[in-house]
Amino acid sequence: MYSREQCKICDSDSNEVICNEIRGGIPCNVLKCLNCGLVFLPSSFLDQEKNETHYKEEYEYSPSLDVLQGTEYDPYWRRMKRIAKFLDPNKTTLFEIGSGSGRFIKEVKPHVKEIVGLELNEKQAEFCRNQHNVQIYNMPVEDVRLEEKFDIVCMFQVLEHVADPGAMLKKAMSFVKPNGLLYIDIPNLMDPILSLYMIPGYDKFYYRKSHLFNFNQFNLELLLKKCRFENFSVELEQNYSLSNHMYWAITGAPQSNLDVGYRFNFPVDIQGTEMLRGELQRLFDKIDREYREILSKYGYSDMISCIIHNK
Repeated sequence: MYSREQCKICDSDSNEVICNEIRGGIPCNVLKCLNCGLVFLPSSFLDQEKNETHYKEEYEYSPSLDVLQGTEYDPYWRRMKRIAKFLDPNKTTLFEIGSGSGRFIKEVKPHVKEIVGLELNEKQAEFCRNQHNVQIYNMPVEDVRLEEKFDIVCMFQVLEHVADPGAMLKKAMSFVKPNGLLYIDIPNLMDPILSLYMIPGYDKFYYRKSHLFNFNQFNLELLLKKCRFENFSVELEQNYSLSNHMYWAITGAPQSNLDVGYRFNFPVDIQGTEMLRGELQRLFDKIDREYREILSKYGYSDMISCIIHNK
């Protein structure tokens, strides 16, 4: 089935319906641009006022990750490490758009001089202020007027939620100092379960009301160039483990939480001595790392990270 909605990246109106239902059993014709490959929800889902109300009052992203905090499996820790060389606790200023409950702020705060956040959800914004003692703006980014600019602006898992991704990127970059950087990450359409294994029913779980746009590396880079950003680097990242993919293949359903999904977990409790269990876990972790490396080598991952320099 074909549609005629205009693509936000390449402006083509040649697209097709690739799925007719999204997470939660919501009827929706998910569209794929036949020119650049962007996958997006129809324009009826792009009402800015309704979306802002949703994020202010209803939407709340609260991943667990408590068990994984500070380990290589914790995406917040990895984000901090990725920009560690740009951080100076005596100089660096940082602005995070979409702070949530402040998990990244918690990781990066000791490594910067000043940190400010923005979060639309009122409860999470207040929690972040109280928990981390930082200034958090609680308004749409379009309404933010700041005299100062920042060395680093971060925007994690935000771009896919907004009705105009190009305008959001330009607005975010407007907060970056000359020679500073904008650091973003987004889900990747080349998610192995969706695009490599094509497990039946996963598409109806993967596509969701809050993700208005679904990018791959090609059309993300196309969007960056359309915004006249030329100096950027892109990195593929695989968050979910081999055991998570095996679980999906066997059950056709997600695991219980991110703590389980992000690290290799054998499907039954391992008996034996502590030494034996430790050796087996190290083996599983080694296999899991190699698995993730192979996926990324061939262009498959569930996440795309991008650092854009303002030069």
